[in-house]
Amino acid sequence: MLWNTIATGHHPAEHGVIGFTEFNIASQRIQPISSRSRRVKALWNIISQEGKRAHVFGWFASHPAERINGVCVAETFAKFKPASLGEVSPVPEGSVHPPETAERLAELRVSPDDVDKNLLHFFIPRINEVDLARDKRPFKLLKHLSELYTLHNAAIDTLESEPESDFLAIYYHFIDWVCHDFMAYGAPQRPGVLDWDFAIYSEVVERAYELQDLLLRDLARRAGPDATYLIVSDHGFLSGEDRPVRTPRVTAGIAAWHRREGLFVMAGRGIAPGVKVEGARLFDVAPTLLHAMGLPIGDDMRGRVLEQVFEDPKKEIQRIPSWESHGAALATFTGDALSGEESAALLRQFADLGYVELKDDPFESAEWVTRRENAWNLGQALLNDDRTAEALPLLEEAWWHNPEQAYLALPLARCQARLGLVEEAAATAATLRDFAGHGVQMSLLLADIHREVGNYKASERELDAARSAGADSHQIELQRGLLRLHEERFAEAETLFRRHLETDTNGEAQLGLVRALVRQDKHDQAENLVCELTVRLPHDANVWFTLGQVRQAQGKLVEAKEAFAQALAIRPGYLNVSFNLTQAERETNLAAGGPRQFMTVEHDFSDPESRADRVRRENAERLAGLRAESAKRRAAWQAVRDEQRTKHGAVAVWQCPSGGKESGVPTEPITIVSGLPRSGTSLMMQILITAGLEPKVDEHRPADENNPRGYFEWEPVKRLAQDPTCIDQAAGKVVKVVSSQIVFLPRGRNYRIIWMNRSIEEVSHSQRAMLARLSPGHEAASLGDMAGELGKHGHQVLQGLESGAAEGMLSLLKIDYRTCLQRPTDVSTEIAGFLNMEATQVQRALTESVNSNLYRSRLRLT
Repeated sequence: MLWNTIATGHHPAEHGVIGFTEFNIASQRIQPISSRSRRVKALWNIISQEGKRAHVFGWFASHPAERINGVCVAETFAKFKPASLGEVSPVPEGSVHPPETAERLAELRVSPDDVDKNLLHFFIPRINEVDLARDKRPFKLLKHLSELYTLHNAAIDTLESEPESDFLAIYYHFIDWVCHDFMAYGAPQRPGVLDWDFAIYSEVVERAYELQDLLLRDLARRAGPDATYLIVSDHGFLSGEDRPVRTPRVTAGIAAWHRREGLFVMAGRGIAPGVKVEGARLFDVAPTLLHAMGLPIGDDMRGRVLEQVFEDPKKEIQRIPSWESHGAALATFTGDALSGEESAALLRQFADLGYVELKDDPFESAEWVTRRENAWNLGQALLNDDRTAEALPLLEEAWWHNPEQAYLALPLARCQARLGLVEEAAATAATLRDFAGHGVQMSLLLADIHREVGNYKASERELDAARSAGADSHQIELQRGLLRLHEERFAEAETLFRRHLETDTNGEAQLGLVRALVRQDKHDQAENLVCELTVRLPHDANVWFTLGQVRQAQGKLVEAKEAFAQALAIRPGYLNVSFNLTQAERETNLAAGGPRQFMTVEHDFSDPESRADRVRRENAERLAGLRAESAKRRAAWQAVRDEQRTKHGAVAVWQCPSGGKESGVPTEPITIVSGLPRSGTSLMMQILITAGLEPKVDEHRPADENNPRGYFEWEPVKRLAQDPTCIDQAAGKVVKVVSSQIVFLPRGRNYRIIWMNRSIEEVSHSQRAMLARLSPGHEAASLGDMAGELGKHGHQVLQGLESGAAEGMLSLLKIDYRTCLQRPTDVSTEIAGFLNMEATQVQRALTESVNSNLYRSRLRLT
C-alpha cells in the first residue's frame, strides 16, 4: 500500500493496492496483487505521457511491467526459480518493458548461485564456522543479495545506455529483508538469543547498510552531478532496546518491527542544502517530485509540495484538476498478466516473508479470506487517515469472522471509540482481554481504549498492569499524561508531558502539553508550541483545533475561526470543533456590535432547537445510523456463514451479501446480459437495444476490429466488487455484466439475466485471436489450457446463477450463441417470452443485428 501511495500521491482507498494478494475470479485462485490492481497513474505514467523518459525498477506491485516511455522492470524480474544443473532460470514473462530490452538485461541478472560467496565474509566474518548443511540463514542472505544486484545492475545499465533520461525510480527491498531476518541478532544481545547466533550474525544488519550506501553512491555517480536525488523509505526499523520481544504470530505480524518514522532526503540540482523537513508525509513525495520536474500537481492528490527543500521555494506551483483525466488513460500503460506459475512463486515469497498467510479454512473460500484480510488492511489505512466512518465496515468485517484475533479487534475498538460508539468499543475491548490474555502491549492498548470511552479507572488499572509487566517508563508517562488531561488534572498532565519530552519529541506528547497549558491559562507558552506543531503535523485536525482554542483564549477570534475551519476541513463532523466554532462566531459578532441579529439566529424562539441542540441531535442520529448499518452487515455475514457451514465448506458463487440499503432498492427489473468474454454478449446487447430496451452503456470503450459494432459496455460494472449498489442505476434498462463480475451482484433486486452459451473451444479461440490483434507478438496460453480454465470458471458461475434462479432470487434464460445465428426465430420466441415483449419485435431485431460474417471463430464440424 505505502509504496503505491509514494508513487501516486493517493490514499490506498483511491489507488487500489490494499494488500499483498487479491482473488482472481476467473481462475478462482489467490494471486499476488499486481500493477493491474492500481487504479490511478504512478509518477512514471505521468512523466511518460508528458513526453519525458522515465524508468522504474523493482517497485512493489509492478508486475506486469507497464508500457511506459522508458524501461519498466517489475519486481518479478529478480525472482529465480530453482533450475536444473546447467540450466538458467528464465526471465519471467511480462517482467520487462519494452520486451526487446529483456534479452540485454537478462545477462545482468545475478542468481543466488552467481553471488560471489566471498561476499558472505563481509557480512559474516566467521562464515567458515557455520555448518551450511544445517544453518540456512546464509543462503537467505545470498537470495537477498541476488535480488539486490539484479535490480541495481538493470538500473545502472539503463543509466549508461540512456544518459539523457528524465526520471529513474528504484525500489531497494534489501535493507528491509535483511533487518527482518537478522536484526534480532544485533547488539545489544537480547534475552533468548543464543551466544552462538549473536557472535556469528550480530554484524549483518550494519554491513547491509554499508553495502546499500555503496550502491547508492554508485547510482549517484552514474546519474551525474546535474541530477536531483531523493531517498525515501516508507518506514524505519526498530533497533537496539526498542526491538519487540517477539513477532506477533498474525498476518503481517512482522510489521511490529517497523519504526513509524521513515527517511526523506533530497539533494542535487535545485535543492537547498541544510534544510530540515518537518511534517513530511508519504502523500507529499509525488507532488514534490512533479514540482521538481516542472509538472503540475493534481488537485486530487492528497499531499503538498515540500517547498522548503527547493532553492527557489517561491516558485509557482502549477495545478490541474487530476492526472486521471489529463492525457492518456491508465489502461494505455497496462501490461500482460502474471502467469499462474509466476503468480504462485511470488505468492510463496510473500508467505515466506510473513506478509501473507496461506491457510485453508473448511468453511471459507479463498475469495472471502483474501477479501477479509484486505478489508483489514484498508480499514487500518482509513482509520490512520481519520476516515473512521469509512473504516468501520471494513474493520467490522475482518473482526467478525475471527473475533478471537486480538490484532483484528484492536483497530476496530479504536474506530468505534472515535466514532462515539462507546458501548460497542467497550464490548470489543473486552474480547481483547478474553482472547489475548495479559502483557505490556495489551495493557497499554486497553488503557488507551478505556480512556477514549471515558472509563478512567479501568484505564488507570491497565497502566498499572503495564508498568508491573515491565513497560517502558516513557510509554507510561505519555499514557498517564493523556489520562490526566481527560480527568482535568492539568498540572499533573503538564509535568508528565514535560518529563516525556525531555527524551522523546513525540508529537502527541507535545500536543498534550499544549492542551494542559491552555487549560491553565498559560497561553503564550501554548502558542509557541502549537504553532510549531502546525508545521510538523499540518494534516492533524487535533492540532488545528488546539490552535483555535489558544487563539480564542487570547481573544484573537478571527484567527480562531480560521483554525477551527481548518480542523473541520480535515475532519468533517468534529463535534468539539463545531461547538467552539459556534462560540467563536458568537463572540466575533458581539465584538462587532451586532449581537441582536446573531442572537436571533442562534436563539430563534420560534424554533426551540438551537444550533448546539441541532448538532447534538444530528450526532445522535448519526450514531443510530451507524448502529443500524452495522446490524445489517452482521446479519448478512451470519447468513453467509450459516449457508457455508450447512454446505460443509462448499461455497456457491451466488453468496455476495447485500450491498445496499433495503429501503432504497429499486423495484424495476434490471435486465442483464452475461457470459464469458467473447461468448456473444455484445451481440445480445445489440439485439435487445434494437428491440427497444433502453441500454445502460457509455462511450468508454469504442468499437474496434474485435467488435466492429461496439461493446455496449458500462464502465462502473467492472468495479462491482467494490461498489455493488451501482447496479441499481441500471433499473429498467439492459446492461452487460461479464461473468467475472456477476457474482458480486447484491441480493434483493429484480434481475432478469440472459446467459450466453458458446462452445468453450470457440470462446478460447476468439479470446486468443483478440489478444493477438491487441498485442501482436503476444504469446497467449495454449488453447487447451485456456479452454480448461474458462470452462471451469464458466461452469461455476452458471451453477451459481441456476441455484439463484431455483431459489427465486433471479430469472435466468440461457441462449446458445450458434443457435442465435443459425435459427434466430427459435431464439426470438424464447427472448420475447422471457422479457414479455412482442416476438415479431425481437425477431426483427435479430434479423437486423446478426451478421454471420462476424462469426469468425466457429468450430469446423465434420
